[in-house]
Amino acid sequence: MSAIKDFFKKKKTEAKFKLAGGGHKLGETSAAPAPRKPAKQQERAHPSQSSQQAGAAALNRFAGQDQKDADFQKARQKALIKEKARKELEKEQKIEQEIAKIKEVYGEKEDVEVEGPSHLAAQGVYFVSELVGGEPASREVMKQRIKDFLYAQLEGEMGLTAVLIIHTCNSPRDRVELCVETLSKYIDNIVNNPAEPKFRKIRRSNKAFKERVAALEGTQEFLEGCGFQVRQMEGPDGQMEDFWVFPEENTDFESLAAMRDTLKGAEPVSAELDRGLIVIPPQQKMQRELPSDFFSISKEELKAEQTHKKEMLERESMLRTKAMREKEEAKARRKYKFCL
Repeated sequence: MSAIKDFFKKKKTEAKFKLAGGGHKLGETSAAPAPRKPAKQQERAHPSQSSQQAGAAALNRFAGQDQKDADFQKARQKALIKEKARKELEKEQKIEQEIAKIKEVYGEKEDVEVEGPSHLAAQGVYFVSELVGGEPASREVMKQRIKDFLYAQLEGEMGLTAVLIIHTCNSPRDRVELCVETLSKYIDNIVNNPAEPKFRKIRRSNKAFKERVAALEGTQEFLEGCGFQVRQMEGPDGQMEDFWVFPEENTDFESLAAMRDTLKGAEPVSAELDRGLIVIPPQQKMQRELPSDFFSISKEELKAEQTHKKEMLERESMLRTKAMREKEEAKARRKYKFCL
């Protein structure tokens, strides 16, 4: 066994010695390895025409695919934008429908005047005025009667009648109060500063005077009743203009102050509701029977009742704010002003 092991050991040693390279003497320097010659590169052959055509076709296919992908992305984006716009429009339409529904339920509606049945004791709401007199009439007719009566009294007592015209024939009350305040200020300046000429004149083209005073009925007659006169005087720009002037020779400041106090304390002339009292003597029989059509319901009345119930149901099913509820309650309270 030892002979065989020695044999293989010897063979391995010889193989390693051969792989170690060429031998050299101990005194010689190690020889440098010979440089390797670079391998000669093979020149690339020019592609043939068919290869060029195939490459061009492949590039065209890639470019076409890229264009298709870009077109697809654009089309997809357009579709997304259209879908978003459609949803927004639908949302806006729903909001508008809700707003229209709220306006229909809670919006201001015109009052419908309906004639009462002929068998009622009173056929309408009428007014009377102790100052004007005459038969009872509707509100509008009575207002015109009072206005005509007041203008007819201007010849006898211009100042006091003009006070009543200012308070009665103008509206709203805020505008009337502003007019009274402005006129009172004019008079206060004259009464408190009788020696100042600038307080005795009012330029008619003044913006505040035109808006607060001249635009209301009865103001011209009031100024004339207080003693003012219209005169041509030089304005701020040097041109001649119309002025209301309280003459210097007029020193009746007590009457002027009395007119101011009357203007402040006056109230509008209003008509009173005619109660339509009827005195029935004991011997007269009272008609207690109701007409035959009293218990019958017409088609229009039934339709109106159904519409009213539908509106009430929609109103109760909707969410309402406190302001909406208060407005509805206030409207219900002012629905009936008079009872016949």
